[in-house]
Amino acid sequence: MIKTDSLGLLGVNEEPVIEADRGWEISSRIGRRIAVFYEDLPQGFHARVYNAAGQQVAEIHTSGSSGFVTWGTGHPPGVYFISAPNKLNQTITAKVVILH
Repeated sequence: MIKTDSLGLLGVNEEPVIEADRGWEISSRIGRRIAVFYEDLPQGFHARVYNAAGQQVAEIHTSGSSGFVTWGTGHPPGVYFISAPNKLNQTITAKVVILH
């Protein structure tokens, strides 16, 4: 059984996603390099970067509790996934695209 609206169209109702303060954010997800801003992370920012095939291609490590780091220089163009813990130690993954 498929549920449709009054016009016969399919639809999916989704509750809005409320994200907790994760402690890091990517300023622009597409470009020659990606800037990651982080704050209030006492252990610094630590992330793994994966290519579209799921292979780990890099790690990002900083020691400061707040700041920014850029990534992408020296890597071929393509789709990548940056995976890092939030302030609750839950892994969050963001898709980015490197262009040249």
